[in-house]
Amino acid sequence: MNDMVDWPLTFKCNNNCISCIYNLEMAEKLKVGNPREEQIKKVIDSVRPGEILSLTGGEPTIREEFFKFLRYAARRDPEMNVAIVSNGRMFCYEEFVNKMLSIHSSITIVYDIFLTLFDKCCQ
Repeated sequence: MNDMVDWPLTFKCNNNCISCIYNLEMAEKLKVGNPREEQIKKVIDSVRPGEILSLTGGEPTIREEFFKFLRYAARRDPEMNVAIVSNGRMFCYEEFVNKMLSIHSSITIVYDIFLTLFDKCCQ
């Protein structure tokens, strides 16, 4: 089994799931901002061959620099396995998916299964 390096790109989200432990309201109460670009690059640089970089959130795909971080990971190691823990909303946009795959081809999408199991998990 591969080791995984988890890192949140943002605490913002385009859902409001009551089951989510990561949310912007909680981050603001704890005075936790979005991770800085330098922090994220440092985490990407720390990923060793065979490890998986897991981009989490909030919803990582809505961070403005999402594609910038994918490009950075792909330049650092074109074979790096990247997992994106997502609610899947952005993947309904063909342009988004095509852009993502043109940057990095070793991507796994980890879809929030609770959205499928419980229709009413979002308020």
